[in-house]
Amino acid sequence: MSPTKTSHFALARLSTFATTAIACTAFAAALGCGGADSPDPKMPMNSPAPAVETPPPPETASTTPAVDMPPNKSAADTAPLPVAPTTPAPPSLTDEQILAITNTLNSAEVEEGKVAAGKAKNGEVKKYAQMMVKHHGEAKTKQAALVKKAKLTPQESDMTAALVSENKKGLDELKTKSGSDFDKSYVDAQIKEHKEVLDTIDTKLIPQAKSADVKTFVAGMRPTIVHHLEEAQKLQTLLNK
Repeated sequence: MSPTKTSHFALARLSTFATTAIACTAFAAALGCGGADSPDPKMPMNSPAPAVETPPPPETASTTPAVDMPPNKSAADTAPLPVAPTTPAPPSLTDEQILAITNTLNSAEVEEGKVAAGKAKNGEVKKYAQMMVKHHGEAKTKQAALVKKAKLTPQESDMTAALVSENKKGLDELKTKSGSDFDKSYVDAQIKEHKEVLDTIDTKLIPQAKSADVKTFVAGMRPTIVHHLEEAQKLQTLLNK
């Protein structure tokens, strides 16, 4: 090979090496100067990226409001109290049952009056007992006419049964008394019984009567009952002197 050709070949080789060196330098600069996103030159190219630690979520306040418990109180202590079962109201009285009640009340006063008229020591008590027999006997007669006219048949009820039992007990006890003790016991019983009868008339018999005739009959008894009560109270004052 001639010296001229050798020189040209050397220059070509040198140019190629220079071009390659420049390209490698540029590539290396690109790798080293890529900023925060450039890979670490010390880290192998195929190594996985380091795991980024995720901070825990911030604590949030509970949406359920806190319940302030009184000192020394538990949840059981503040729980609502159970509701007591209600007692059903008794059924309304029929006209037939009302007539059975009034007949029972009048009959009891007649029976007690007869006993008192025979055993009373005080003359005023004896007169009172005779008045009871007369007035309540008349009431029984009026009721019999009403029953016939209205074609009603008195019907027993729980209230009637209770009255019969109570009246019998009172009459049996009254029969064991005598003298002034009998007079006081009879008059005291009359005051108690007539107060109860007035309450029964006002709260049960008149409000629950359906027939106008029955309502009128029961209401007509009331003034006589009030008069009997007032007379018994006068006798009680007299006997206690």
